[in-house]
Amino acid sequence: PHPSYLGIYQEIPPDVSAVASMATRRSILAFGLVRKYKNLERLLIDLDPDFTRQYDLHITISGATLPGDNYRETLTARAAGRTDVTLDFRHVPQEEVAGAMESAGCVILPYERFLTSGAALLAMSFGKIIIGPSTPQFLEILPKSSHRYLYREGDREDIKRAVVDVLGMSEDEHRLVVADLLDRAAYFSPQRISEQLGQVLDTLVGRQRKKLDQAAAKRASPQPRPSHSSPEKTAAPKKRKYGFLRELYRKAIK
Repeated sequence: PHPSYLGIYQEIPPDVSAVASMATRRSILAFGLVRKYKNLERLLIDLDPDFTRQYDLHITISGATLPGDNYRETLTARAAGRTDVTLDFRHVPQEEVAGAMESAGCVILPYERFLTSGAALLAMSFGKIIIGPSTPQFLEILPKSSHRYLYREGDREDIKRAVVDVLGMSEDEHRLVVADLLDRAAYFSPQRISEQLGQVLDTLVGRQRKKLDQAAAKRASPQPRPSHSSPEKTAAPKKRKYGFLRELYRKAIK
């Protein structure tokens, strides 16, 4: 599994109350490398200007695009004229990551498909509520208390419902969810994941070493010589093989 980012960008352990209070609840952040499969264009369609105006929301899409990828132009055209959307197509420097996360009310990851999400583990390491589709990956990564902020994939009304649920949380609810997110991030901590991978590698290396030792021992042991006094152990000549080939040859030249 992908490890979390605890201790990479902030102190360990983060203070739950501080994380819950520093967020600007109405700021929605989509963070990470900008790629088409992340469904960011659809996000701008679903969270339309009328909706963001009604709830006084601001959407920030932050992350670099790949060279030669025209998805940047697609998003720029889709966000044209919208004062509720900020597009920041930079590679975010390491020293700016914490500030971007801490100022966000929640992180939205509307992915169509993915195996694992570094952005989700990053957001969780800051105690950020994640809005995303209710996929097996998110259901496995996120604590159960934050599953209510997942939405039915492709359902425009349900993604709005998830955003409104985040806005409607009480401070106590927010602190409880933040605490669960940070606990889950600790479960995926780099130290714990490294230990698990080390144990797996040690097991695999041990098995391979055992096989090599067994093969070496077999080569080093003296091989028994065939006994000519035991007819049953003497291999019979493979006459059938050559007779079969001769028969095929005879048929071929007829």
